[in-house]
Amino acid sequence: MKRPSNWRNLLLATLIFLAGAAVGSINTIGVHRRLEDQRVQAGGLQDSLMDLLRTELELTPDQITRIEPIIAAACEEYRQETLHAMEQVDAIVRRTNERVAGELDPAQIDRLNALEASRRESEKSLKERFFNE
Repeated sequence: MKRPSNWRNLLLATLIFLAGAAVGSINTIGVHRRLEDQRVQAGGLQDSLMDLLRTELELTPDQITRIEPIIAAACEEYRQETLHAMEQVDAIVRRTNERVAGELDPAQIDRLNALEASRRESEKSLKERFFNE
């Protein structure tokens, strides 16, 4: 029986290591995204801010009780401002698309409309995920 040479063993070990590194990286990215999503989703931002303040400032229970409504109001204001900004951006994109469409042939207009529909769907998904809209 012929034994594999050392370079083959080294190559095999390297490939196994690289495959493990790739899988680990992909998993880490997925976990990071889930944590970011949780942080921004309904209540997540408020919870994260309160956890940070509670830990870093060593808040007393009484302080926590008084500060929580302040943070809740700020998070709601942030939510409303973000949604308002998204609406303004949406209006700019729509006006721009209307102007661009005036320079396109019918086939290009169809493709532009498809791009716009995809953008709207992405925006809708974003609002549902992060703002419960």
